[in-house]
Amino acid sequence: DEYFFNENKVENQRLVFDELKKYNPDIICFQEFISIPSLGKSNPISYLKNELGYKYVQFSGEDIYTGGERTGIAIFSSLPIVDKGEISFPVSTEGSAESTAFVDVKYQDDTLRIYSVHLQSFGFGNREYKVIDELNNDAGYDKTESIHLLKKMRNTFYWHGVQSDFIRSEIKKSPHPVILAGDLNDVPNSYAYATLKGDMKDGFLEKGSGIGSTFTSATSSILRTLPTLRIDYIFSDKMFTPLQFIKGGEGISDHAFLISDYSFSHTNK
Repeated sequence: DEYFFNENKVENQRLVFDELKKYNPDIICFQEFISIPSLGKSNPISYLKNELGYKYVQFSGEDIYTGGERTGIAIFSSLPIVDKGEISFPVSTEGSAESTAFVDVKYQDDTLRIYSVHLQSFGFGNREYKVIDELNNDAGYDKTESIHLLKKMRNTFYWHGVQSDFIRSEIKKSPHPVILAGDLNDVPNSYAYATLKGDMKDGFLEKGSGIGSTFTSATSSILRTLPTLRIDYIFSDKMFTPLQFIKGGEGISDHAFLISDYSFSHTNK
């Protein structure tokens, strides 16, 4: 998340916690959770557990990118977690933060499986964003740099395919009904989307409204103006009925917060 690797990261984290208080979800899926000490607390995990009531946690953070601060995928739940784990899928480079985590939570007399998924990031920096912005500029662009950009995108799409196939195979093994929340770094007409959604319900298509964009780049002027970058999703098995699907967190992160409520019934098979 571009907003959490800068000098304002502690303040941005506080705003995230304020947003969580506003919506008060039962389960929170983070695709990039960073353990930045803030709010006068020892760490954000303690704050979420002790102050916001998410006593059940899956977080296997590693010291990646952040100079010692732990970052990684995380799930926080106010419902009891009876099983949990992290699934390491193939990545393009050692030390990548992307992965998949799951928790099995008790809901009434049932057990539900929740996946939090983060597919390979494109890894764009100033060099790539400069090329993207130049492609939208009538003044022209650098052919060599454009080829570099296309190769980087092609490589990322390849890994999206490998990773989504791997995760789909794990979902098929689940003994429980599944909800998947994820940053796929890919759009709805992609292989990754089709593979991971499968026959599950897309919360936005069921109950969302508008165009549904979930990503606004803080770095690229052209990507900042695109209205259709929907790369974050919540998918659910047929036993779940989406009741609402809304977006939150505007201005807090480059990714929108997706909030969805569900009913659950075995008769929906």
